[in-house]
Amino acid sequence: MRTILTAPEAALQNSNVPYLVMVELDFDNETLETDAVERNTVSGAYVLKKSFTVTRSGPLIISFDLKGVGGSGYGQIKKNGVNVGVEESDSTGAYVTKIQTIAGWNVGDICELWIKAATSATASEKNWSVILYGTVRLTNAGYDFDWNGHTWTGAGNLGGISAIEEGTDLQMYGVTLTLSGIQSQYIAECFGTTYSGRPATIWLAPLDANYQILADPIIVFKGKMDTMPIKLGKEAAIQVTVESDLVQWERGKSRVFGNADQQSEYPTDKGFEFVAQMVEQEIYWGRPYNT
Repeated sequence: MRTILTAPEAALQNSNVPYLVMVELDFDNETLETDAVERNTVSGAYVLKKSFTVTRSGPLIISFDLKGVGGSGYGQIKKNGVNVGVEESDSTGAYVTKIQTIAGWNVGDICELWIKAATSATASEKNWSVILYGTVRLTNAGYDFDWNGHTWTGAGNLGGISAIEEGTDLQMYGVTLTLSGIQSQYIAECFGTTYSGRPATIWLAPLDANYQILADPIIVFKGKMDTMPIKLGKEAAIQVTVESDLVQWERGKSRVFGNADQQSEYPTDKGFEFVAQMVEQEIYWGRPYNT
């Protein structure tokens, strides 16, 4: 067995290291709000059309259809009455879907959609959707990094990774990720998060003297999240255990050679139709059989 990263080397406890450890946890996206009702305005000043009180903290994927007829229609997402994201526009006369991913939302924030129209135009919107973005990206740095089109949050001394190992035996290897100092509101959200069986990836990237990425990070571990025990105390901590894909070798199959199982996947297949009748059935091979 070979250790790829030892626990002290891989720990997210020191940003002054010659390489960057990057962790991506792909939790399931969760739809928080939808509203398909069409609303419009001819006002030249922004008018509030959709409003939603955020119930889960984290980045939000916000989408809506926008249309400008007779001129440009404009759309703006606001948080608690303050502009966030970018101003959207359309002048095609047909609905165009606008999508923005915006970070920094907390429980209780008000997510709003405002629209306005150019002179002599009508602005319309519909199909408003707010989705909690499920992917979490962390690094061992004390500050945020941008890579591969995403911002990776610096966990600093709040996180840790167990040793990452590999071997020649055909067996499952795993790793444990820990994040401490968690606020109680985030602990409560973890209980409703879909994580089991979701992908998790760990990268390693060399840094230069200015702590910038020298080359593309390499994947040192890839697997699926298994359990997420939560420790409560003066400082709450969340642990995520990640299994390698080889865990499937150690799990028994739930499928059986029976008609019901076969029909569930192939409804027209009758190959197992008489399997149940053949159980312990005596077969008289090579000689007459009288009923």
